[in-house]
Amino acid sequence: MNQPPIRWAILGVGQAGQRRAAAIQTDIDAELVAVWRGRFAKGVGVPVTDSAEDAIGLADAVYVCTPLDLHAAQVELALSAGRHVVTEYPLATSHAEAADLFRLAADRGVVLHVGHIELLSGVARTLTAHVRATDVRHAELYFSSSGPVIPGAELAVRNVARLHRLLAVVGSVARVGRVDVSPGEMLAELELESGRKANIAFRQGPGLPRHTILEIKTFRSRWRQVDRSLELDGTMTTVLDPGSVFESDHRFAMRRIRNGSPSYVTDERILEVLQLAEALSLGRTGPL
Repeated sequence: MNQPPIRWAILGVGQAGQRRAAAIQTDIDAELVAVWRGRFAKGVGVPVTDSAEDAIGLADAVYVCTPLDLHAAQVELALSAGRHVVTEYPLATSHAEAADLFRLAADRGVVLHVGHIELLSGVARTLTAHVRATDVRHAELYFSSSGPVIPGAELAVRNVARLHRLLAVVGSVARVGRVDVSPGEMLAELELESGRKANIAFRQGPGLPRHTILEIKTFRSRWRQVDRSLELDGTMTTVLDPGSVFESDHRFAMRRIRNGSPSYVTDERILEVLQLAEALSLGRTGPL
């Protein structure tokens, strides 16, 4: 028997919210019924409500696409109303807060799906398709971005998405070996469950380019991501075609809601990465 479309609301129609709206509108099993706030809110062709509560009340499921600092509170608002929720990454800024939200979703019997579209990119999919965590000999992650100089300890939580990208390839972290911070910079050494090492460097300052370098050395090869390109043993290599990452993430969310299908991002890994980010931000070394 055909099921009625799932009615969606979007909280926050900026660039991500606009892409989410387009993904919903290409899905015959979904219907966008309301949005709340955002510079593109009036352009998606559905009512713009006066409050987040009004938008949630019209829907079966809610996309949370607001700024990071609002994620946890608005996810809680929608879950408490018994709605399925998809939120942009990260879910929250602390392990305890995220764990509470997963428990709330379980208590309400609804889906809480944390979208991490970076993991759906062509480079990320190519790396995870070809590199097994047990084969990793060494890894290095460098990420810089433009912005005000802030205490280095804050950079771990601000870069939790990059930490997740690293762990998606190299596996879990067993312990933090060292953490060095200075204004606008964090350097750390991690020991993986395999016993191998991974080094990270995060930098933020005025005029710095947004720049990613991820190097993975295995026992047979060397992979090197530079922004959106990927090298294998020093030669540029073709990456998998990701299609629309927003449409792909939407399909994962719909399958979870309709059929209880698994996500490409597990709750356990989300909590693990937040735990790591908190340890780094506190300069805490030793086992996680």
